[in-house]
Amino acid sequence: MDSLKQIVFDFKQVCRPQARRLQCELMKEQFLSSDELYALNWKRRLALLRIAETAPFYKRRFQSIGMNVGDVKTEADYEKIPIVTRRDIQENQDDFIPRGVDKSKLAIASTGGSTGEPLKLWRPKHLPYDVFAARMLSWWRISMADNSAYIFRHGYKGFGKLVNDLKWFPTQRVFLNAAQMTDERCFRFYRHCCAIRPVLLVGYVGAIAQFADFLEARNLDLPPSLRAVWTTSAPLPESLRSRLESIYRTPVYSQYGCCEMGHLAAECAEKRGLHIHSDWRHLEIVDLSGANVAVGQAGRIVVTDMLARETPLIRYELGDQGRLLSSHCACGCRLPLLDTVKGRISDNLILPDGSLISGEYLTTIFDECPEIVSNFRVVQHENYSVEVLYVPQSCCSEDALQVVRKHLQVLLRDQVPIEFGAVQKIEHNRGKMRFIETHVESRKKADSA
Repeated sequence: MDSLKQIVFDFKQVCRPQARRLQCELMKEQFLSSDELYALNWKRRLALLRIAETAPFYKRRFQSIGMNVGDVKTEADYEKIPIVTRRDIQENQDDFIPRGVDKSKLAIASTGGSTGEPLKLWRPKHLPYDVFAARMLSWWRISMADNSAYIFRHGYKGFGKLVNDLKWFPTQRVFLNAAQMTDERCFRFYRHCCAIRPVLLVGYVGAIAQFADFLEARNLDLPPSLRAVWTTSAPLPESLRSRLESIYRTPVYSQYGCCEMGHLAAECAEKRGLHIHSDWRHLEIVDLSGANVAVGQAGRIVVTDMLARETPLIRYELGDQGRLLSSHCACGCRLPLLDTVKGRISDNLILPDGSLISGEYLTTIFDECPEIVSNFRVVQHENYSVEVLYVPQSCCSEDALQVVRKHLQVLLRDQVPIEFGAVQKIEHNRGKMRFIETHVESRKKADSA
């Protein structure tokens, strides 16, 4: 049956020549040498710049710095291009469209605003972003034709479900709405999983964790067909990954992407970092001035999408922090590596002296003893005090918590009180988990109003 699913899936791709062509390119390009990958990346960036210069927004941007596209000949020149922010898109939505682009071929995409800034923007309708998922799944020895289960903010009902079922037949897919994870719905989803025997489980980190809680509390196991769990939309601390792998009894992987561009990077089976899709996504780590930092140094993530030429996004800041890795992966894939994205810039803690503590560090506070908690959240209250909410495991001890407390005291420079509170579960927001939550900024805004 699995071979039949693959045959039918491959036959359907005949009707998608662009997707087939792009997927063939992706599968070959991941094994190019580092120099060849860089040359390809640079060539595609320059081609994108030539198109983008006809868009009103970029035309104004280049004029503002006295620069022409033809002046971009080196990486140092490229770094002079001003970074694009969410506010830029919000205020200039139509001006990102280059001259001659048919607007009927575009669609509005939206993101719920996990950084606190909801956004809508134009994106091409026709681009086959799923081919990046197909390449990622191949790293886990999984095919798009395999049965799969999803826990997201939406599902399919009625006629929409019928259309989706027919679209994927004979492959079977089941959905659980992450915003409606009642015990009844979770049990129904579990029974559907037992019926179709999924190879892959996909979902937001928070939703995947909540479903794991449901299974563990009832001593239930998903079918042994499950070969991978794909998590997205939030950091995946090692303590949580370890617990999820013990419950799902299969590897749990992290994928990094965004609504604005789709797939950006993902772990392979080695789990030594996230492979960046650098043949079509140019990812930079920059400092506050917008200049690239050294490999291995943490900074702000900005990305250029070389694929969506109808709506160029060049040096777009996502609101995340990360760092590039210098190592090469043992899997054989030559795509460069990004360290685990561990925090949102908006989730930094603010100390009374005005300094910031990066969420990148705070999401790792239990990494030295991941077995003592199954989940946690760091909350900073309006009075600057910090509370660590955690779900304790049976081996959790006061001594181990004291180690974490001392580490936090050093990070926070003894400027604020720190409290630990054991809870039964960490709530998520419709499937999306926030590990670092601060309320100081709202207080500062209220005080200044």
